[in-house]
Amino acid sequence: MKRILLVVMTLALATGLILGTAGSTLAATSTRTGRGLFGAVQSIVMTDNATGVGTITLTNVKPATADNASVKIQTTATTTYNIPTVTVQPTQHWQTWQQLTPASRNIVLGAHRVAILLTESGGSVAANVMVIPAGYLTYRYHHHLGVVTAVNTDNATIAEKGGKEITITLTEAGQLTAADVGRLVLVVTDSSGGTQIKAIKAYRIDRIVDRFEGYLEGSLTEANFDNVTALIQQTQTKHIDYLKSVQEFLQSENRTQAAAAVGRAIDYVNARYSEALKFREEIKNWIDSNGGWTAWQAHFGDTSGTITAVTVVGRTMTFNTDNGSVTVHVPLKARIVKNNGLFVFKSLAVGNQLDKVIYYKMDSGVNEALYIRVAS
Repeated sequence: MKRILLVVMTLALATGLILGTAGSTLAATSTRTGRGLFGAVQSIVMTDNATGVGTITLTNVKPATADNASVKIQTTATTTYNIPTVTVQPTQHWQTWQQLTPASRNIVLGAHRVAILLTESGGSVAANVMVIPAGYLTYRYHHHLGVVTAVNTDNATIAEKGGKEITITLTEAGQLTAADVGRLVLVVTDSSGGTQIKAIKAYRIDRIVDRFEGYLEGSLTEANFDNVTALIQQTQTKHIDYLKSVQEFLQSENRTQAAAAVGRAIDYVNARYSEALKFREEIKNWIDSNGGWTAWQAHFGDTSGTITAVTVVGRTMTFNTDNGSVTVHVPLKARIVKNNGLFVFKSLAVGNQLDKVIYYKMDSGVNEALYIRVAS
């Protein structure tokens, strides 16, 4: 898998160099008659470490040389370098050797493979060098999905699937409190900061269930209603199975308190999913007792139109339809989609075409949206 990723990234990097799409420096060189190549680094020697004059020796070069021999490429004081930030710490793109920090220079010197744009098609002088750090792809970010088992003043403990525990340092970017013990979270750590949290997103069961209840309420046909019900049940099963796998491992390691915290999470998760299914039964009973699906549909608007106003703070949206203007409040439980994928409210903009909007009709005039499909 790593080799496949390496090949894909290398091809993408080389293409970016050739097409001149990787920034202003490449844009300036896009009119050159140079050619692109990439290969494995045999050695990089800077004969003048102050200016960056040196030689890069490549093997396994693509496009291949006539005799498959190694190739020597000269670097100059004007050669610029780029280090992909997905694999290392942020650095300015396309810098000369003199502009690179000592740490960035070491990454260049330790490169495993490079993609190079030559100044001339038949020449051997590098205009731009794209670096793939040694050790194949050592990703800068690492994702950890697990259950919070302990929260202290400045750190927290997360139990991943299989029971492995990691300790993360709490920062302003993502805080956990004692109330989060037992919750499932996604933690993104940065390789330079050890276990510093760079982003954290709690999969709070309340938010999940609110969304499902919104989907139930916005179902205008029995088929959609049954599909949402099945999705709730499937999600509950997967959620509980994951938590149980973590709990069982912690129990096998005699991590009693951590296992108990996960157990409380299991109880709470089951209770919230049960509430969603109870809400489903309440809707179904109303439908059966009040004239069926036709009567249910009468409470909702189902239309399309063009957005004329969006208020982010109050989460309201106004759009024109064939029958006039409609204003809706868009709660967090509303489902917004585009191209069959989820879409976020803050990305809605004036002029967007809406293929479908399902909303609950409110006497106040500010209706409540349940489903919004943005045109492709």
